Amino acid sequence: MSEPGPPPDAPEAAPALECERCGSAASPHQEYCLECGARLPPPDAAALGPAGRVREGARESLLTVLVAFLVAVVAAAAVVAVQVTRDETEQPLLVQTHPEATAPTATEPDVETALPPDETAPPEEEPLPPEEEPEPEPPPPPPQQQILTWPENTDGFTVILASIPTSAGRAAATARARQARDEGLPDVGVLASGEFASLRPGYFVVFSGVYETRAEAEGALAAAGVQEAYVGEVTR
Repeated sequence: MSEPGPPPDAPEAAPALECERCGSAASPHQEYCLECGARLPPPDAAALGPAGRVREGARESLLTVLVAFLVAVVAAAAVVAVQVTRDETEQPLLVQTHPEATAPTATEPDVETALPPDETAPPEEEPLPPEEEPEPEPPPPPPQQQILTWPENTDGFTVILASIPTSAGRAAATARARQARDEGLPDVGVLASGEFASLRPGYFVVFSGVYETRAEAEGALAAAGVQEAYVGEVTR
């Protein structure tokens, strides 16, 4: 019976490495010697197997990216240096011809001189005229007294101003009563003489005031100052 051989898919053993400086053995994936610290040469990609080839490819890609980055940085620095040099060469050269000559400086204009003369200060406001006090309104006229009639169930004395025949109408007596009222006589009224026993019938009597005594009526007659007036008794 024959001995079984190794499986067909088993990975081949990676060859051992030796340090070129001290000759110490090293594993295939070891980068530095553990005895002297020297960097070991990279193993053959074919001998590393699939995993080794992948790792080696990644390392080479990283190195390629780093080199490209360094090249881009150097190129950018060169462009910046060229631009700075060009700007410095394009600036105009100022030559001082006089010891006291200086570069012109911009000055702000004087506000007072820049403005027209009539705008340097606000115009003075004219004083307002004093307010006139409103004139007080005149007091309302006193209410006019109505033309009275003799009070019912009352006997007394009065100042008789006029006796107008009934044929002339009551309107004539009322007009005379209003005249007396406008002259300032108090309690002016009109009565029909036929309704009172103490008076001669057939007249409209214009009177002023109603008094209890003859003396009070005579005092009112004197204050009235009417020449044709007299004191009369009025009873029913």
